[in-house]
Amino acid sequence: MSLYRSTADMAVVGATFGVVDSGTQESETNRLTVDAKALLAADAYSPPPVGSAGQTHDYIGVAKDVGNGMLNEVINHSGQLMLTAGESAVAGYVFRLAPPPVRIGLIAAGGLYSGYQIGLNAPTWINDASTVVNASSHSAREVAQAHVGLEHFGGGVVELAVGASNFQHGMYAPEAFAAARSGYLGYRSGALRASEVIPSIKDQFRVGAEAVNWNESPPWIKQATESIKSMYGK
Repeated sequence: MSLYRSTADMAVVGATFGVVDSGTQESETNRLTVDAKALLAADAYSPPPVGSAGQTHDYIGVAKDVGNGMLNEVINHSGQLMLTAGESAVAGYVFRLAPPPVRIGLIAAGGLYSGYQIGLNAPTWINDASTVVNASSHSAREVAQAHVGLEHFGGGVVELAVGASNFQHGMYAPEAFAAARSGYLGYRSGALRASEVIPSIKDQFRVGAEAVNWNESPPWIKQATESIKSMYGK
């Protein structure tokens, strides 16, 4: 299990880098929506002059924007989140089926691409946060656009969390299925009380997950190799 222990975080990042990308790359329709929201907000916003007594630093506003973006993602984009969950679970299972050299390559490629995306978009995220914190030093339109940008960032965080979680679920799908099946059969046979089913499933899943050796090739490779050898009489 050493390969997983040393590269689990990178595997998750590598498999879900598309979520970060989708959270920062806006379509033309989305850009128009952002502009419209910014204009509406600008009409209702009038920041105090720089250096005036009313000038404040709105640190809480940054957290509110990110939180609003996260909540909006859950409420209004549940379908997209379900799609992300499904795609990430499949990606995790494909990662499980890949031989170790391919896994390492995927981790490296995903890590590099994730680093590139973060480096590309981090300045925008930082600038949006700085604009909201120092709202009185910027125009109404700049502040409104920064609010929208932080909300998009919050939505991306939710997408990333969902993708990472389900990617790991996909990696351990066989163990999860076996544990759930065992718990169900144990309850049906009377060996487990209702209150014991969930703890039993958790324990069996933990044991099964810890037994996975990520340094070994998946069984299908050995089976395919033997089939080819028998086919050609070698």
